[in-house]
Amino acid sequence: MMTYQTKIVSFLKNFGQSILSLSFNLMGLLTGTILALNQNVFSYATWILPLFPSILSIRGAIGGIFCAQMSTALHVGTITPKFRKNTIQFYHLFHSVVVLTFISSMTVGFTFYLFNTLVLRIANIDLIAIMIVVISTMGLSILFITPIALLISIIAFKKGLDPDVITYPIISTIADVIVIMCYVLMLNLYFAMGPQGHYVLLLIDLLFLTISMFYLSKDLRAPYFTKTIREFLITL
Repeated sequence: MMTYQTKIVSFLKNFGQSILSLSFNLMGLLTGTILALNQNVFSYATWILPLFPSILSIRGAIGGIFCAQMSTALHVGTITPKFRKNTIQFYHLFHSVVVLTFISSMTVGFTFYLFNTLVLRIANIDLIAIMIVVISTMGLSILFITPIALLISIIAFKKGLDPDVITYPIISTIADVIVIMCYVLMLNLYFAMGPQGHYVLLLIDLLFLTISMFYLSKDLRAPYFTKTIREFLITL
C-alpha cells in the first residue's frame, strides 16, 4: 500500500519527466520553419503539400509501435539497453518496423492516388512519382529515426527515467523534423535533378524493397515478428 508521501514523490517524478519530454515539442516549430524555407518544392506538383500529413501520420504510428514495444521490453528485460548484441526480440521488432514502413509507404501512396483521382476527381496525378517519393522518404527516415529512438530509450532507462514517459514524446517531434528534411530532399532530387535524381530515388526504393523482403522471409515464422505485423496491419 502506497503512503501519501510515496504517492506525492511518484507524482512529482512522473510530472517532471513528462514536462521534460513534452518540452521537446517546441522542436515542432523547426518542422514548420523547414517547410517554410522550402516552399519552392510545392510548385513541383499539386499533390506534394496534401500528401505530407499522410506521411507524418503513418510515420508517427510506426514510431509509436517501436517506442511502446521498446519501453515495455526494457522494463521486463526481453530487450537489453545496448546497441550491439541485443536480444532476438529486439531484432524481430526492428525488422517488423522496416517491413511495416515499406508496406505503409505503398499503402499511403496508392490510397492517396485513388482518393484524389476517384473521389476528388483531380486529373494529372502522377502515381509513379508519388510512390517513388513516398517510399524513398520513408526508407531514408528509418536510417535516422530508429537509432535515435533506441538511443533515447537506452539513455532514459539507464538514467532511471521511465521510457514509457520519455521516449515517444521526444522521438515523435524529432521524427517530424527528420521526415520533412527527407521529404524535401527526395522532392528536390526527383524534380530538380532530372534523370540522375530519378535513378537515386529508384536505387533507394529498390534497396528498401530488398531489405524488407529479406527481413520478411527471414522472420516470417517468428511469432513476435508476425504478431507485430498483423496487429499493425489491422490499424493501418
